[in-house]
Amino acid sequence: IVFGDWSSDVCSSDLQIKAFGFPDVIDPRTEDANARTAALTGERGFDVVLEVSGSQPGLIFATQACAIRGTIVPVGFPGKRPEFDILQCIFKELTLVGSRVYSFEHFTRAVRMLEDMVKSGMADPSRIISNVYPVAESQQALQKMVDGRNLGKILIKM
Repeated sequence: IVFGDWSSDVCSSDLQIKAFGFPDVIDPRTEDANARTAALTGERGFDVVLEVSGSQPGLIFATQACAIRGTIVPVGFPGKRPEFDILQCIFKELTLVGSRVYSFEHFTRAVRMLEDMVKSGMADPSRIISNVYPVAESQQALQKMVDGRNLGKILIKM
């Protein structure tokens, strides 16, 4: 399930998100996100919510969409210090887990896990690549990312 703040034109349709392998998309522009969450989870909420947009509405919705005693993993980087609904965390006894690579060993373990997932057909990383730029256009690629105009990962081809 993918949800977040799609207030920009970066994500023009849920077909783009589904192309990355996510079967369900909750788009708050076109539907009641809380009602859809309730319908998909039998009114429970999601056990784990990965908030990858880094947006204010995405962070607030993460606390609403998370089940009682669920876990929120904020992954997206907000452009400024965000507000967060700490009361939902308290009332629902939510767990908040930070995300970063702790050491080179952790990184290599994560890469091996991803390799295993690719070999088993469980993951296809190529589906999250939105753009490939030659090195000569790397400045434009970085600007596109900084401006938030890309959906997925940008690769620089050497």
